[in-house]
Amino acid sequence: MSYARGTAWSVIVLGLAAGCTTGRPAPRLTNTPQATAAMTPVLSPSAEPTATQSATPQPSPTATADCLRQSGRVEEGSYPGVVTREELPFRVYLPPCFPQPGTRYPVLFLLHGKPLEAADWEAMGVVEVAQDGIEAGVWPPFLIVMPLAPEPMFSWTDGGPGSYEQELSEGLVAFIDQGWPTDARADGRALAGISRGGVWALEIGFRRPDLFDTVIALSPALIVNAPRPAFDPLLLPVGASRLPASILLVAGDRDYARPDTERLVMLLEQEGKAVRLEILPGGHIEATWLPGLPLVLEFASAAWSSGE
Repeated sequence: MSYARGTAWSVIVLGLAAGCTTGRPAPRLTNTPQATAAMTPVLSPSAEPTATQSATPQPSPTATADCLRQSGRVEEGSYPGVVTREELPFRVYLPPCFPQPGTRYPVLFLLHGKPLEAADWEAMGVVEVAQDGIEAGVWPPFLIVMPLAPEPMFSWTDGGPGSYEQELSEGLVAFIDQGWPTDARADGRALAGISRGGVWALEIGFRRPDLFDTVIALSPALIVNAPRPAFDPLLLPVGASRLPASILLVAGDRDYARPDTERLVMLLEQEGKAVRLEILPGGHIEATWLPGLPLVLEFASAAWSSGE
């Protein structure tokens, strides 16, 4: 399969974001036991995925104080790709007390940046932040799915059939909903991404509000994005009949992604769409995004609560 469309990310992003990987600590799973085997249930590669499940409202997850003393866990798994036709890996955080009988869990999908990977979310401490908030009763228990985006699809497609949009929306989302007790409504899902992953979060979220009612982008690298107009996050909101209900944009005050992030905010506001913008100290580096993690989880949790 050819991926020779979209934008040439490899050269531009590596030059602009070289600071993202310098001195970066190795991925870790502090206070979260690593999986020793692949997760179950596992769907066969021939299984026919479906992008959505019933829209019937589901009860929010609850947990007793004794159960919350247990630690959540991170497991490794893979799903049969619908575009690549290969097994694609992901990691998933399962909260304390999971699963509770008769409950459905909201899901936060996290897309890594380029040239980063899924484990970088854990290296930044997102699991610990989620665990602390759930144990304190600040947020409801929820799942975090961290896929490793396949290349060259992640870098060299811009949306639509044959792209990472199709892979995530028809492959990964369907697999997670089929394998775990998730709240499979749009307002039970949130999609967030960093840098290149932030661009994908915006593109997919703006085009698929039927799947994601909450979209979060940290330093979306729109300045180096050169998609076709139908897949451009800076054009998609214009005249759109429907967009995600909750949108959060984050950038550093010295971030090369800041100007276009603020431009997108102005565009959304001109279209009458509510959007939240947070400017954090720093550039296009992990040190800027670290303090944004609680903000991401808080924003997603608030959206889930309002959709109950």
